[in-house]
Amino acid sequence: MIQDKLKQLSEMKRELSIEEKMLDYYTNHAPEGKVTFTMQVADSINRQAYEKKKQLIADLEKEIAREGEIINLHFTIPDLPSGMMPLSAFNHFTQNLDETLRLIGEDIIRKIDSCSLKAGRRQRKFYNSPIQLLAMSPGSFNVQLGALNDPSSLFYGTNEERKVNILYKSGTRLLDIMYTLGHRDDMNRLADDTDEILESVQSLYKDMDKDNLSLDITWTRHPTRSTFTILHKDTAPIAKALKDYVERRQQASQIRRFTGTITTLSMEKSFFRIKQKDGTISTVKFDKENISDLMAHEVNPLYQKEYTIYVTCENKPKKKCTYRLKRFEN
Repeated sequence: MIQDKLKQLSEMKRELSIEEKMLDYYTNHAPEGKVTFTMQVADSINRQAYEKKKQLIADLEKEIAREGEIINLHFTIPDLPSGMMPLSAFNHFTQNLDETLRLIGEDIIRKIDSCSLKAGRRQRKFYNSPIQLLAMSPGSFNVQLGALNDPSSLFYGTNEERKVNILYKSGTRLLDIMYTLGHRDDMNRLADDTDEILESVQSLYKDMDKDNLSLDITWTRHPTRSTFTILHKDTAPIAKALKDYVERRQQASQIRRFTGTITTLSMEKSFFRIKQKDGTISTVKFDKENISDLMAHEVNPLYQKEYTIYVTCENKPKKKCTYRLKRFEN
């Protein structure tokens, strides 16, 4: 029964991702001023269908969670002659797994708290159960993430029963990351995961590959993904692909292009504000060597004109991006 629900959920999410690309299709693609009433109605119907399916997916996910699904990770070393896992390899890998789940869990909690504050709600209580190792045998072990609901509990099947099970949510997100990597899905699906999280995930793949440890990992009972296996031969290519993705993303995030008018300029505090075409206002800092460039372009907030500039994005842990002027476009 649960496998049928998992299959249905996976198919609905696949359909939703396709429908999302078609949202406001006519509004966005018709020539300016040529959007007819019929086109607007079509876009409206598509969005209503999209939102309805999105709600159905959320309801099905809650239904699966109420049944107490857990994530079970099965690790084996099938080709090890002795049939035993080296203790050093076991310790190092499980420590890295614990660290990866900790980083993901902290990110989940931070985002939940942020949404609660914006909505004016009280902060949630979190339940973070320990990682359970079980069914250890020569050459293999299991890791259980999350906990089954207690049918005798007064709050069985409700959000109050689970509170917010961070370990369960962390494991689910880790599997989403690994599913994306293993199936060569669109890497942009990892956009919400921090560099620190992805680098920690990369360390897991490196652990699988190093010292010729042929770890064969099978993930089962996942709430949104069917069972899949990460073979040892794939661990090194996946680790490299993830490393390349993080490096490309870091390079792309460092330089941005703004087009708009400069509304505020402070030579004393070395910053100006630029209002882009979409109305977004960004503060840009500049260095002393940029002053001649500002003067050459006759920047004056009292006599505004449109500029195109390139800025670098300086990210600091847990802080917003700080923009710094790189150059003006000639």
